[in-house]
Amino acid sequence: MEQMEKRVGEELPTSQRRLAIAELREELNKMINNFTERIKSYEKFIPIAISLGLFMPLVTITRLLFWIPTGILSIIFQMLKAMGITKIVSETKEV
Repeated sequence: MEQMEKRVGEELPTSQRRLAIAELREELNKMINNFTERIKSYEKFIPIAISLGLFMPLVTITRLLFWIPTGILSIIFQMLKAMGITKIVSETKEV
């Protein structure tokens, strides 16, 4: 708000500054009040929208990055198997 007032104050002569700043404040207050009245019926959905907006990108990033540790562990296991440190053993069990 102060930045807008400074800008208006710099561009106008001294005699018109106070009137212009008062009009600016009044218009901004009207706009803010109008916006507040319009979103009042949707206030209960704002937390849900914010949480979804934050959660969904995290899910996407997690799903994309899930393959990195799996791939690294797969490569490590193949190396251990090739060096003979580990081996795959198959057993048959009666059910």
